[in-house]
Amino acid sequence: MVHGGIGYCIQTLAPYLDRCDVRVWLPQPTSVDDDDTLAAKYSNRVTVYRGDDQLPAALTNADVVISPNRLPLGSTPAKTRITVAHGCCDWTRRNMITAQPWATAYAAVSHNAAKQTANPATTKVIPNGVDLNRVVPIRSRSEIRKRWGVEYGDFLIGHVGRLAPDKAPLTAARLAAAANAARTHPVYVGNKTTRRTKT
Repeated sequence: MVHGGIGYCIQTLAPYLDRCDVRVWLPQPTSVDDDDTLAAKYSNRVTVYRGDDQLPAALTNADVVISPNRLPLGSTPAKTRITVAHGCCDWTRRNMITAQPWATAYAAVSHNAAKQTANPATTKVIPNGVDLNRVVPIRSRSEIRKRWGVEYGDFLIGHVGRLAPDKAPLTAARLAAAANAARTHPVYVGNKTTRRTKT
């Protein structure tokens, strides 16, 4: 049973879905992010529960629970409770602190992320999978800058990631403004947030 960034978890578990009973719990009854799309894609192989009132049903007879947060101790009888550290930000640090009484094991996406857990030495590091064939440049640096209207010698400050408040995307714009130079520009690469929050 997993929740939070569940879409990517489902993709990772996809080869094993025919051999495992995978249940997904989404905190909100109606989620409006990429989790919905991926959960729907695998709906014939994954049971999806929505809303706080569905948590007990999702956890019933679970052998392993994977979560980026702490779930109520009394909510799951699972002997294996894995908390995952996704990064080094305040959000992750807070989750690792609150998860200490709950987690029986930790996993992390990097060695730096592992340092946020209660026991970095025993935390299993499982790097995010990257298909290197998808990150090979197909256009030259000069061609991209020309398409963006960036002159030779201009300085770019970039943000790569989901455009959501918790990722602090405005940092790139603030740094560009602080540079106080006409030829400094912020550049954003990433999906827009679908959560109902303002950036």
